[in-house]
Amino acid sequence: IIRTFNPTAERMLGYRAEEVVGKETPAIIHDVDEVVAMSQELTEKLGVLVEPGFETFVAEARRGVQSVHEWTYIRKDGTTFPVLLTVTAIRDANNQITGFLGLGADISERVRLRKKVEANEARLRLTTEGVGIGTWELLAQESNIGLSDQWYEMLGYTPGEVAHTPAALRTLCHLDDLDAFDRVYRNTESTRKQSKGEYRLRAKDGSWIWCLGIGRSVAEKGTNRFVGIQMDISEAKHVQEQLEEARAKAESATEAKAAFVANMSHEIRTPLTAIIGYAEQLLENALSSEERDEFTQIIVSSGEHLLELINDILDFSKIDAGMLRVSESKENFFSLIQLVEDGFSKRAREKGITLAVRHQFPLPNYIFTDGLRVRQILINLTGNALKFTESGGITIETSYNDETNTVAISVSDTGVGLTESQIPHLFEAFSQADDTTTKRFGGTGLGLSISQRLAAFLGGEITVKSEFGKGSEFTLTIPAGDIGRETIVEKLPKLVPVDEKLSSLPTGIEGKVLIVEDAVLNQKLLSRLLESSGLEVEIAENGKLGLDRALAEDFQLIFMDMQMPVMDGYTATQELRKRNYEIPIIGCTADVSEAGRTRCLIVGCDDVISKPFSKKILARVLQQYFAAADEEEAPA
Repeated sequence: IIRTFNPTAERMLGYRAEEVVGKETPAIIHDVDEVVAMSQELTEKLGVLVEPGFETFVAEARRGVQSVHEWTYIRKDGTTFPVLLTVTAIRDANNQITGFLGLGADISERVRLRKKVEANEARLRLTTEGVGIGTWELLAQESNIGLSDQWYEMLGYTPGEVAHTPAALRTLCHLDDLDAFDRVYRNTESTRKQSKGEYRLRAKDGSWIWCLGIGRSVAEKGTNRFVGIQMDISEAKHVQEQLEEARAKAESATEAKAAFVANMSHEIRTPLTAIIGYAEQLLENALSSEERDEFTQIIVSSGEHLLELINDILDFSKIDAGMLRVSESKENFFSLIQLVEDGFSKRAREKGITLAVRHQFPLPNYIFTDGLRVRQILINLTGNALKFTESGGITIETSYNDETNTVAISVSDTGVGLTESQIPHLFEAFSQADDTTTKRFGGTGLGLSISQRLAAFLGGEITVKSEFGKGSEFTLTIPAGDIGRETIVEKLPKLVPVDEKLSSLPTGIEGKVLIVEDAVLNQKLLSRLLESSGLEVEIAENGKLGLDRALAEDFQLIFMDMQMPVMDGYTATQELRKRNYEIPIIGCTADVSEAGRTRCLIVGCDDVISKPFSKKILARVLQQYFAAADEEEAPA
């Protein structure tokens, strides 16, 4: 029981004397866990069982042992603070214990300072051990140098394994770094000047460790003492090298992009010059019909080339942004190859070179892939082969690997070929073999980069073999997909010929068509094409007018531009479908992505054509949605 509680204790603990004297034990101001832990400690120390409780505080004093311990006191309000508690036995004239006196001193400041020192020591220890800092010391009149354990450990040695002389340590230094090492370890100036250097030391395992050494001369009582530290900066050096490499790559990429922009400007302006120039010539009255046909064909081919350039840029942007999507479907493998062959046969003949296709059977008749992207890759590879081949020929060869279930399509040529140094950069964006390639053959430098990324999207890759001056072979390998054994054929199957009628518009069609389009030039072009097929055409300048016109009149087909003022085509189409409007609507959009097409279909379009559309695409739409009047009817 507490028998005395002085004013200092009242201020310290927040209790009034009358609240505790004769009523409470010291337990109310102590942490129970501390009391239990101290009881266990005293039991071991004194060799007797000390029960947790009052005996814990007086066991030592009772036996004449000095009792001074740090405790945590708990104030009345529940807050805690550290104290140094000294317990003394109170004895009478007969040396009998009549009570115990406990004096508790608040040591909060002392504990705070102690923890601060411990934290600083811990930080210093972590710094020297974790960061790899070693220390050394050398007296001017002595030859031995004192090295810390960390100095040895950073090099993989055990303390004392290396001789303690500057000369012995110098043998560990890289020959190229001796000057830097000597600046640190042989600084014998009597001044307090600091010296530092970066050098490599040979580790025990034979590797080189980059070190930063800092040394200083210290004058003490007439004696010169040299002290220093040594840090392992290998990681920092590695990071520095990576940064330098990254900077060099960034500069190279910037230069490549700048060159690309300049080259792209040239590539775009070339077909534009032809389009504008020959269009102006067509305005001349003195042209013969042959010249008009020739100039018109030049304008068309230049426009198609310009569209290819724009598509390359858009595809690269979508791939770079992760927005490109592939759509897998069942594709006739031989038709894919035939379409590429048909597209380049005439151009090859005009250039005086051959174009051959060789099939290595057995081959699958059908594969599951994105046919549009496969054609895009093959067109790029074959186009490159045609561009870089002046004589000889181009061969497209196919094969099938049953073990990996992959098809390989190789495009080889007898063109200029590539050097070994050029091949690693072929698939980089904005890159061509070298500047002379750009100047001699033209091109954006995006085609192969796009093709390789498309191949990756399809689950495959493009590989290349080339010999400078003899030609190149690019091979596209992609999965065949979930095909059955019945699709494997041993010879070339009969292919369905391309419908020649799709190359020109059908004629004699009867019907009424609504064009909803805000661009006047597009209105005129589409109107002229549709009217040439025999159709009656009405025009609405925006989605709101198109909506009103469609509901007020009878039409057999609607061509709906998707981007218009007042009301766009998406909204107009949705509104028509909400009102149970069943006439076919063809969405016309410049968004050539799969997502753009899907958006048009979702709002209610029956079909989608991309701008700019060709006569061939328009012919397909008209044949699909109209029965041409000039077709012979079957007899009844």
